[in-house]
Amino acid sequence: MLKTILLSTFLVSTAFADCCDDAPKVSIENPIARPAQKGRNTGVYMTVKLPCKKATDKLLSAECDLATSTELHDHIHENGIAKMRPVKDVNVKDGEVIFKPGSLHVMLMGLKQDLKEGETIKIRLNFEKAGAVDVDYTVKTPA
Repeated sequence: MLKTILLSTFLVSTAFADCCDDAPKVSIENPIARPAQKGRNTGVYMTVKLPCKKATDKLLSAECDLATSTELHDHIHENGIAKMRPVKDVNVKDGEVIFKPGSLHVMLMGLKQDLKEGETIKIRLNFEKAGAVDVDYTVKTPA
C-alpha cells in the first residue's frame, strides 16, 4: 500500500512539474538591435521564452519610439529569391521562438536617430497573454 501511495505521489508530482499554467510569463534572451543610420531601417533579434515547452502565447506587435514604424517580419523564398514580408503576429509555441537574421525579426523602419554599437534601446513587445513587455536591446552586429 505504501508503495502504491509513493508511486502515485511521484507520478502526480512529475506530471505537474512537466506542465505549466497559462500565466502571463515571458522572458526575452539575447535582445540585439543591428546598428543603423538615421532614416534607415534595421532588424531586431531575440529569443522569446515561455515558462515551459507546453506554454503558448502570441506576439501581436512591437513598438519603438526611435522609429516611425515598427513591424514584425519574416523571410520567404520565392523563385530562389529571399524577400522580407510583414506578418500580422508570431505564435510562440513549444515554449520559445527565435528571431534571427534571415528569419523572423522585428523591423524598425525610418529611424529617428543613429543606432550606434554599444547603445541600448527600449522596445515594447505586446503579447496576447503576457501583455506589454518592455525590453532593453543592445545595439550590436549579430554574430
